[in-house]
Amino acid sequence: MKECLNCGKKDHGDKATTCGQCGESLVPVPVTTPVTTPVTAPPISGGGGGGKSGGKSTAIIAILIAIIGFGAYKIFSGNKESSTVPPASVVSRTEQVTQTPASQTPATQPVVIPPQQILVESVSLSSTSLSLNVGQNRQLTVTIRPDNAANKNVEWSSNNTSVATVSNGNVTALSAGSAVITVKSIDGNKTVNCTVTVTQQPTPPPTQQQQPQQPTEQKPVQRTINYSFGSYSGETVNGIPDGQGTMRYTCRVQIAKHGRGTQYAENGDVLTGTWSKGDIANGNLRDRNGNQKAAVLAGRRQSPHNLSNDRCE
Repeated sequence: MKECLNCGKKDHGDKATTCGQCGESLVPVPVTTPVTTPVTAPPISGGGGGGKSGGKSTAIIAILIAIIGFGAYKIFSGNKESSTVPPASVVSRTEQVTQTPASQTPATQPVVIPPQQILVESVSLSSTSLSLNVGQNRQLTVTIRPDNAANKNVEWSSNNTSVATVSNGNVTALSAGSAVITVKSIDGNKTVNCTVTVTQQPTPPPTQQQQPQQPTEQKPVQRTINYSFGSYSGETVNGIPDGQGTMRYTCRVQIAKHGRGTQYAENGDVLTGTWSKGDIANGNLRDRNGNQKAAVLAGRRQSPHNLSNDRCE
């Protein structure tokens, strides 16, 4: 059964939703469940009426208790606590118990509190200014505070990409000028800048091909030079016989070759004369006793004319 709260009409079916009398919405009528509570009649005196009279009095009292209740009976009977009634005399009374339908009990939903997100408070860079030459690179490092921020992602940008570009913090210098590199946090839009100054290096002058250096002429120096076949003592230029000097031989060496034959210097012979760049220009060959053996002139030595070609035989 349902009830209209507007007009109070209750005789509606369970499937009705609006009142047939006033058209307002209906609500379920609370269900009343009868509960039987046993009540024992208080004892009363039988009086002088005998057995039949006592039985009728007991029945009348039980009916009164059932109708008006035990408390009202006590007032009606003068609250005679000492009266006796057979203990088997039991009557019943009905109490009204109101039950609320389960469909009207509001459901309790749990409240979910999302975890608190740690936000970015600040960003900083390893350098706030850079000086680069064209073509150079430099890496910038960004620091996010606090360390446990939930979102540490950042964006890099350059306000002058013709001068310098940036990719994940790597700055590349492209041309002379200045640019500002900016890094911004995705969370909170916290920013920090780095100013980049780029310079163009001067072009070096073209490399000139160096001419081979000519041997430096030196003044004759007195020196002794040992060879595998003898020893020279006299003037030298650049470390070779050049000027007046004497060669003392320690083995048989061919020193000249001409139309009359081949001239040899023997062990102990001495060749004295004028030397030119390691070769004899003119001189006299004498034996160890000082006796002249032959005159040696330029052009008669074995070609090429250099002491390094002389060998012991």
